[in-house]
Amino acid sequence: MKVLNLTRKPLKKTCTYPVLTLGLFLFFAPHMFGQGNLVIYPKRLVFEGTQNRVQLLNLTNTGKDSATYRISYVEIKMTGDGQREHLSEPEDGQRFATPFLRVFPRTVSLGPNKSQQIKIQLIKASSLEPGEYRSHLYLRAVPKEKKLKNKKDNDNENTGLSISLRPVFGYTITNIIKIGEPDIQVELSDIAVEISEKNIPELSFNINRKGNMSPYGDFSVWHISTKGEETIVGSIKGISVYVPGTYRKLRIKLNNSKGLNFKEGELRIVYASSAGKTIYTETRFNL
Repeated sequence: MKVLNLTRKPLKKTCTYPVLTLGLFLFFAPHMFGQGNLVIYPKRLVFEGTQNRVQLLNLTNTGKDSATYRISYVEIKMTGDGQREHLSEPEDGQRFATPFLRVFPRTVSLGPNKSQQIKIQLIKASSLEPGEYRSHLYLRAVPKEKKLKNKKDNDNENTGLSISLRPVFGYTITNIIKIGEPDIQVELSDIAVEISEKNIPELSFNINRKGNMSPYGDFSVWHISTKGEETIVGSIKGISVYVPGTYRKLRIKLNNSKGLNFKEGELRIVYASSAGKTIYTETRFNL
């Protein structure tokens, strides 16, 4: 095992205006996920080097109506509290993957219970320098247009502006290109345990990252009693600190169903890759 250090008031005249659309951007941090009637697998794509230059994304419409999605790339940064913000230019130490990826098709229409594969191809591989390149594949649902009915003027009733807000769902899939040997160093700091009035313990800490690539994996937490007995008390999956970010705050609610004493003993906190092949850090905290 290798160890590495998202009605106005009526007007007097009849007016018809375009429908306003409300956009909802959903960022998903399981290998398969679904939102609404779309199931996507896998939830992230990683190109390890340039040997395998084609990867496939599977889309399935589980709804009763047909749906259309437009596909493009967006650039995103991760803040220290795990939120995601859109970018137009890369920050210092950040490389976008968009110039080196080609996606086909760019528009997908799925009938009820139908599936389709999206092909993502690595291009211009010879110009890639060592390091990590990241962008986010964005699937935007195309709303179905509905005609607005004109209301006739009535002597006893004024008609006015009609505005309809429809949610437009968007899905982002992390795409990463990794070139060269990874240098990932992770340490935990500011570790603390808070116990609520309902006797529910919560663990908080900062993830500190160094190196040329982003860690991605799962946290597991064990309670170790003064007698040396270990009990799994918490876990959280799919956690990353994306380059160029150097830290991220995290909170994990701990399971106290066995009546453990969280005021004595130790906590063992392990951060490992999802496949379990790499342990980024293993930390012990005295309660």
